[in-house]
Amino acid sequence: MESLKYLEEGEKKTKSHNRVLLCESISVNKYIVVVVVVVVVVVVVVIVVVVVVVVVVVVVVVVVVVVVVIVIVVIIIIIIVVVVLLVAVEEVLVILVLAAAVV
Repeated sequence: MESLKYLEEGEKKTKSHNRVLLCESISVNKYIVVVVVVVVVVVVVVIVVVVVVVVVVVVVVVVVVVVVVIVIVVIIIIIIVVVVLLVAVEEVLVILVLAAAVV
């Protein structure tokens, strides 16, 4: 009878110990889940920041290239206008010199 009582007490202690182990396992699992979620969130935030930085850099480069092209086109147009005006002025001067020579 005493051995039966001893076995029952041992079984109760084992069940209690198993419950404690299960609770500890669940709490450890909660910490693991929290750590995994935090790591995933940090990785996603880093990826988003990198993508945003890359997009901003690409936009800035495109804007700079467009501005440089516009400036080059304007300079070419100014040079063409100046050359055309110089040729026109030269022709007018030649005509004036010829007119003065005739008179």
